[in-house]
Amino acid sequence: MKKTRLYVPEKGRTSIETLTQLERLNWIDPDIADRIKNILVQDKKRIKSEAKIGNFSKLEDFYIDPDMAPYLHLQPDVLREGYPPRITFNMLESKTSADTPLLIKGCSHYDAPQKLRGHEADIVICGWDELYASLISNLEDRAQHIGKWSAFNYYLQKYTQEGDSVKVKNYKATDITIAGSAGLDDYVGHFFIFPENKKRDLLDEKRNITLESIDTIYIDPKFAALYKAILAKHDYTLYDEPHVLFPYGKELEFVGVEDVEDAVIDENGVGIEIVQTGSTLKDKNLAIASYPILQSETIIATTNLDEYGNAILNSLNPLRYDASDRKNSFNKWCDKLSGNVGENWLNYPGKENMFLSKKDLVTWWLSYSGKK
Repeated sequence: MKKTRLYVPEKGRTSIETLTQLERLNWIDPDIADRIKNILVQDKKRIKSEAKIGNFSKLEDFYIDPDMAPYLHLQPDVLREGYPPRITFNMLESKTSADTPLLIKGCSHYDAPQKLRGHEADIVICGWDELYASLISNLEDRAQHIGKWSAFNYYLQKYTQEGDSVKVKNYKATDITIAGSAGLDDYVGHFFIFPENKKRDLLDEKRNITLESIDTIYIDPKFAALYKAILAKHDYTLYDEPHVLFPYGKELEFVGVEDVEDAVIDENGVGIEIVQTGSTLKDKNLAIASYPILQSETIIATTNLDEYGNAILNSLNPLRYDASDRKNSFNKWCDKLSGNVGENWLNYPGKENMFLSKKDLVTWWLSYSGKK
């Protein structure tokens, strides 16, 4: 029987909650799961406390209990210069209640889509934004700014199945599909952000936000290709009403920085930042604009699965975009975000439009009906 390869987040809250879910399914021994989660939690606390004083542990200071060594490893922090390695979840082998062999492997959100594309993984639990960035070249050209995962499967260039053979539709083809939300309630938005005192400079006479006076946008460099694809048409406006206007015929320069918020404050400029609760924006007097150009959460994605892989996928219970539990938690996220940001959320579209705008409703219906 083929072993199904499940890749899960290797660290952070998503890792803890995913491991808890797998423990409930009896795919991980409760004692092992609790010990792994405790080590990950303590390691995160260590990083935070050491960052405050600017004195990090050295490599030789790390110790992992030999009993836990098969399940954990040290992972370099390649995104933050000067930071020490993190202790992350590595892997374990298991079986489901149906005696199906299962490999559970820890992986970063950024690398997980690559594992899926390279057929090293059968199922991945990762961020929608990371998957989107990985597969932007596989989307139809007219759909490289869909923003939400609800329409992703509809627009993705796919393999076509013919009996036991696979006929490649075109050079962009992929067999990856989003099964649904992982149900971790970890929503974020990629928003335009800018200092509060810059709001007047960016509003036109109709109170739309215009970037006509902006030459540079500060970003996380790993999303550079994705942002450029989403904002490729300078006359493109977000959703059904303008809200954010892009300068027609003007090339915007995307500058990758280590900390977008600090760059925006230092340069009194505009950036695109991943926003979860808005509490940091509130503390730093930063504002956000209208709809996010991209909304994200942890999703479950797959390649073509056999019957055993499909049974594992069904046990993970991926949620449809419009699942009632998901909509309720999404609305709570919007309420918390708008409560924290307050008047510094310019042209707040409302949580119903944040969930699905009129344009989203069309693509969402198409994605689930399979019609074009």
